[in-house]
Amino acid sequence: MKKNITTLILGMVLCLLYICPALGIEQGPPVDALSLEPISFFEFPMNKNTGPKMFELKLPVALETEGLKGPLAVDDPVAAWFWEKYKASGVQRAVNYDSSHAEYYQTPFMRVMGIQTIGTPVKLKIKCPDPDRISMPLAGLGGKAGNTRYTMVKTRMTADFLDYEGRLSSDENKTKIQLKEDEEGLEISWVPSMVERKGRMEITAPVVIELSLMYLVKQEKLYEGKIDDKWTRKAWRERRVAWLALPVCGMEIGEDDEPLICPAAIAEGPQWQEHSLGPVSVQIPDNWESRIKDGSGMFEVGYHVANFGIIREPGAEKMIKNITDAKEQNVSICGLDAVEYKGLARSGKVIARLIIFDENLSDGKPLCIAASAKNDTWDKLVDTILASVKIGGEKAVAPDGPAAPESTLAVSGDVGSGNFVYADSDGDQTRYEHKMPDPAVPREPETFEVEPPAVPVIAELPAPAAELTIKKLRGFSDFTGRNEILQADGSPDTWLKLKIEGAQDLRITGLALKNAKTKALVWDTDSGNAAWLLVAAKKNKSLNEAETGALDWPVDGSPALLDLYLQDNNTIAAGKQIFELVISFDNSTTLVVPMER
Repeated sequence: MKKNITTLILGMVLCLLYICPALGIEQGPPVDALSLEPISFFEFPMNKNTGPKMFELKLPVALETEGLKGPLAVDDPVAAWFWEKYKASGVQRAVNYDSSHAEYYQTPFMRVMGIQTIGTPVKLKIKCPDPDRISMPLAGLGGKAGNTRYTMVKTRMTADFLDYEGRLSSDENKTKIQLKEDEEGLEISWVPSMVERKGRMEITAPVVIELSLMYLVKQEKLYEGKIDDKWTRKAWRERRVAWLALPVCGMEIGEDDEPLICPAAIAEGPQWQEHSLGPVSVQIPDNWESRIKDGSGMFEVGYHVANFGIIREPGAEKMIKNITDAKEQNVSICGLDAVEYKGLARSGKVIARLIIFDENLSDGKPLCIAASAKNDTWDKLVDTILASVKIGGEKAVAPDGPAAPESTLAVSGDVGSGNFVYADSDGDQTRYEHKMPDPAVPREPETFEVEPPAVPVIAELPAPAAELTIKKLRGFSDFTGRNEILQADGSPDTWLKLKIEGAQDLRITGLALKNAKTKALVWDTDSGNAAWLLVAAKKNKSLNEAETGALDWPVDGSPALLDLYLQDNNTIAAGKQIFELVISFDNSTTLVVPMER
């Protein structure tokens, strides 16, 4: 009887190990630096009578950068704006950790704030140990039976690129980003530029980058020194380890979309530009947007930050009613008499002025100058512009002063390189029947793009797009249940339809359906993380791996269609929560698709 109980307990332990090959664990607090102390990435039970009961693998992560200035101080107002704007992506300025909340593994643990400038090439390299450099001890009861071996098989970096308005579509009209992976990590490079789109200038560089580290963990069971294949399985483990905010000089940030003014040591800054409007000439900073029509011109920077207008149409005096507490004074500009009205507008939020000339100009048209500024700093710049005005055909001369307010950023040097030292001291790191590669034979790097020609080019990322809709809340198929197992449970699955375009050269390596607001993972194709299984199917046949639920599917066309099945936890049917599908591709990019009802 005692022998049977012992056998039963051993069987339960082995089943538990099979179901849970590895446990994700909490990492330490986030740091505002280029490198981390080795982070807790992976742990598993040792199940030994002596020694530690759990083994914890700690991995270092570090960044090397080129072409960035900074980093910005944590209390810098630009940094504060980024914390607030992108808090939905999981980054937080201050985090109170609670180990009972599993979503904290997604919180970035390296937060870097650096500034990039137009035309300056940027290169990032995030480093982590190659799988061949990672070893773990045997876990088991000791002796000849019950030993489990864990091996890191593959590593993968995933990068999510965003501009300051949302997720960045990497197409030829916006940006070109080069990705390259070698034995130490992922290298990302681009050149920031600006293009005019729909009448306004847009930055083409990624402004926020979220980097995640993934390892494929292989579990093998050994009996009498031999591997029992029926216990062998693989699963991906992921940690989002870095969140980089990379504002660009001139980028509009803050509540009023104020352009980011960088010190002269970082960027040249805006320059003066002459504009001729009939007999009127004026100097305007070249980073202001201009709209010129029929001799009138409106110039603006940011959203109600500051503007300056030359109005050559009658009726401009009606604008006086928009100015509160207006003070009136007589002025003379280029020998012409005018009346200036100065006060507040937009509910007292901006300094407004209106200058109405007494007589028409030589071309018979009236002249009115209207301007506003959000504060005294920008109002001084408006004064400089007004002082440059010339009337009567003479060209305006560029002012001696700068074409932008003085930067509030401290002058900073290049963002440097993080420390990277792989030295794991926890537990016995002896390998089991696994030879180290010959150090004399260099390892060839893996790249995501075709070998470039002699003249360097920047490879374009594919720009896939997708749509996800609900076909039926209770479909006609039953692939899975309220678990991670690819097995019918007698209850029809919810049926989703996924349409993908522009991804025909890629492979889908993972699907995850998350709560769009909290980013909590609910269904996916990974195992061992408590999220229920998400099944991908074609012609009512599952594409997931039978034992683990993993997915590795080559996209078969454009558009490509997939049926997705899952067991609803009543949230989809209730319709009160919003979900998004995260599609992972084999080139280390991801695509986030909102689920439409």
